[in-house]
Amino acid sequence: MDLQAVRTHLTPLLDTLGVDWRQHGIEITPVHAGMSASSFFIDVGAEAYVLRIQLRERLPGHWSQLVRLSELAASVGVAPPIHAVDHGRRWLLSQRIAEVPLAAAMGAPGRALPLLRQLGRFVGKIHGIALPEALEARSVEARTRALFALLEERGPVPRPAQEAMDHFCGLDQPERPALAAVFCHHDLNPSNLLFDDSDLWCIDWETGGAGDAFGDLATLVNFMLLGQEAVGALMEGYFAERGFEIERWEERLFSARLLAYLCYGTSFLELVEGDLEVGGREEKGSLADCYQAMGEGRLDSATDAGRRALAGAMFRGYGELALL
Repeated sequence: MDLQAVRTHLTPLLDTLGVDWRQHGIEITPVHAGMSASSFFIDVGAEAYVLRIQLRERLPGHWSQLVRLSELAASVGVAPPIHAVDHGRRWLLSQRIAEVPLAAAMGAPGRALPLLRQLGRFVGKIHGIALPEALEARSVEARTRALFALLEERGPVPRPAQEAMDHFCGLDQPERPALAAVFCHHDLNPSNLLFDDSDLWCIDWETGGAGDAFGDLATLVNFMLLGQEAVGALMEGYFAERGFEIERWEERLFSARLLAYLCYGTSFLELVEGDLEVGGREEKGSLADCYQAMGEGRLDSATDAGRRALAGAMFRGYGELALL
């Protein structure tokens, strides 16, 4: 969207907040431009905001769910405060957090395990939110199978993807007591976490819904590349916040991690517009390699090449975890 158009329509929102933009001026910085949404940093004197513009709805009711869950999460302190909503234009103006990269903070001596315990408590706080009425239940497995079916319609599915799906479908799921659905984010990867060197917040709530707690936890473990000790710290904080421990949680987390790898790999691959080939397990390119390449500007997740690389890394992660 043109910056002048953003400025023109932004000023009435700022007027409703009592922000003196005429005296201080407005600085607008584009920070994200996707197919369905764009985001901008808005600075007016000492005030700092994030403006999200939903260009189109990917699903019916997508916008209303985003606003509803963002406001709910903000009300309990797990999302940045919402300052204004323009439903006609699908604009959401929220507080900008003075962010410190979580990975960098965890790299400081003695901070990793305490921060992981804090992160576990934070996820536990999200899952402790009372489920709103009529909140849609979202099944990660059902979404993964639906996306995979779309890939199959496009032609032969790449071998690593097919092998992962075949393995998952053939798993013998142990009998375990069913867990009650909880309020889940359903895309709890580190890019949706904000940290200001003290507190944590989570953004992008449009995927939220009732679901399996271990889906969110598995996503964090996979994306953050957590080892055994780190997982222990994360779960220690989680159970401390929830006030109880789930029996055989290691088995549940393992199964959820496999599904998370399969889901994200399939999701990235489905976004590819051209050739779907991602390369086999014998090729290099871990999730850590992808992160490094993105940080150095050598890989862009908004391109086919970036999506293929991330999909391949996810399927290789599945294979390594499942020992395929």
